[in-house]
Amino acid sequence: MAPPEGAQAEPETVQEAKRALTASKRNVTRHINYVENHIQNESPDVPSNQVKAKLLVEQLDLNVDKFQQCIDALERLGIDPKDDIERYEERWIQTKVDYADWTSRIPTPEKTNGKVIIGRNFNIQKEIPKFFSGEKDNRQYYRTWRMKWDEAAKEMTALGYSKAKQLCELKMVVEGEALRWIEGLPEDGDNLDAALHLLEEHYKSNIRDVLDILKDLYKATEMVPTKESLTHGLQVVLLARQALAGTKLTPLEICDLHLMILAEKLLYPRLDREWEDIKNANKDPTKAMGTTAGLNEWEELMRLELKKVTKIQEKKEITKKEHEKNKQENVKKKEDKKPGQNPSIPGGFSGQRKDQKPHKDGNNSQNKKFCAGCNEAGHWLVHCNHFTKTLKTGKERREFLKGKNACRNCLRSNHKTSECKIPSQCKCGVAGHHRLLHEDREPKGAASTQKEDPSSDETKLSYAIRTKGKDGNPILQSCLAHLLGEKGEKFVARVFLDPGSEVTLIRRDFAQIAGLKGKDVTLQLAVAGGGVTEQTKEMEVAFQLQSMDLRYVTPKMVATTTKTITKDLRAVDVSTDKFEHLKNIKFTEHFPRREVQVDILIGINHYTALITGEVIKGKPDEPVALATKLGYVLAGSA
Repeated sequence: MAPPEGAQAEPETVQEAKRALTASKRNVTRHINYVENHIQNESPDVPSNQVKAKLLVEQLDLNVDKFQQCIDALERLGIDPKDDIERYEERWIQTKVDYADWTSRIPTPEKTNGKVIIGRNFNIQKEIPKFFSGEKDNRQYYRTWRMKWDEAAKEMTALGYSKAKQLCELKMVVEGEALRWIEGLPEDGDNLDAALHLLEEHYKSNIRDVLDILKDLYKATEMVPTKESLTHGLQVVLLARQALAGTKLTPLEICDLHLMILAEKLLYPRLDREWEDIKNANKDPTKAMGTTAGLNEWEELMRLELKKVTKIQEKKEITKKEHEKNKQENVKKKEDKKPGQNPSIPGGFSGQRKDQKPHKDGNNSQNKKFCAGCNEAGHWLVHCNHFTKTLKTGKERREFLKGKNACRNCLRSNHKTSECKIPSQCKCGVAGHHRLLHEDREPKGAASTQKEDPSSDETKLSYAIRTKGKDGNPILQSCLAHLLGEKGEKFVARVFLDPGSEVTLIRRDFAQIAGLKGKDVTLQLAVAGGGVTEQTKEMEVAFQLQSMDLRYVTPKMVATTTKTITKDLRAVDVSTDKFEHLKNIKFTEHFPRREVQVDILIGINHYTALITGEVIKGKPDEPVALATKLGYVLAGSA
């Protein structure tokens, strides 16, 4: 009703109370419709329909209470919404009457031999302490539970229970994970067998259960001559035996499970954490073990760790030898400086030779690090930020070193270039200078090396890419794949996809491990940036690669062996989970990734056949996923 002329506008509280009443009316109407539709279309014989109807009526009662509260609020403000009360009260009372009539048609439980055959009461609860849930600590009860269910099912069939009703009963005596497997099946007769088959597949032949029980077996303490200890040991062994007997595994698969558990026990804490990351990165719910990571991936992890630890130990040994050598030299110098024993210094006088220049702190440059660029102690020129980062080219660094007392080969300041005993630090073919001083010029003798036998088909001369320095962070295209041996063996290989290379290469020792053989050839590589490598006697071998998901096998590839393909690919400190466009991409490896060694380099002759062309991009400065037939490869910049 419109307010009479001259009346003042209603206060804001009245407007809010009316809006609340309107919203409450809508909620009451909506829930009345829910209850009416349910009791008109669903049968009261089905237990799940009974539960849903009860919940809907409870929701209706709550909304009616809120509706009554809104009416009370208006009455306190002096407004009488009598028409609203009468109209809605009549409708929800009729709905409650219809619901009571619907519930009166629910059949009463049937009884036989004093047992009630319905829901959770057909004697399963008395026989088994817990209902079957499929959780880790409950899976071992599956066989006992299934036997009791089969007995109850026979009894229900004799009493005339339909398969649809038996499926309702089945859903009432399982819970947790087991219920989630079957609760989505519609309650009709055709789905009872399907539900039982699902439970059978997941809990009778589940390798995860076997792994858990075997791990408990390995963790069990040694028995001692007491009743409790002997009883526990017997139970653990019998339980493991029962779990193995109930699976469809072959003896070889069971041996592999034992080997996998023993292999994991060998890992120390840091490696154990890395192994868990690998298993999580290779999660696959379709696999019985929940992951595709197995002994091959474990072997790859161990091989990388062995290489890393070996490098650390070698550095420690070198440092230790240098320390001993310096210690001996210092002792010898002290003895030479004793009065009357140093021929270069008269009598009992001691002093410093003119050709020895002390540092600012008075220490000899032979024993202390000293930068010839910034004239500061504590680091060599090769680690000087100004020299390595501010000066960008070899020409600029050569100009900077003019007049500096520094060796051009190792960049140290304690000897001349002609006296340097360290091998040439630049691999371009021109000796006597460090790689930071390289000027991209043609090395001496390179042209004659290339023209030595241009018609020979046994000498391979090609170009291979080199990884960039530490001032750039590109993610080079690489992935994991299986190399297939001649007898069907599989070897996990790091494959570097390099469109800038004209030749396909494979590490010599990796080819030997895989048992690859072929004809002898001579290999010589021209490296990007100038220079060629020395000629080496190698083999030309053929092999095939298989994707890690086993869905694709390449045609025969021909590659040439070499001792080292390129530097190790630097670590990739990128977590793909942080990028929306990469979250659902399944790469062949897990990121972040440590520094890795390249086993196979795929050149342009095979590169184009492996690339499918699909590129999944995000923002311009974010890494991308490149689709290949071997799987998705991470590329871009870190």
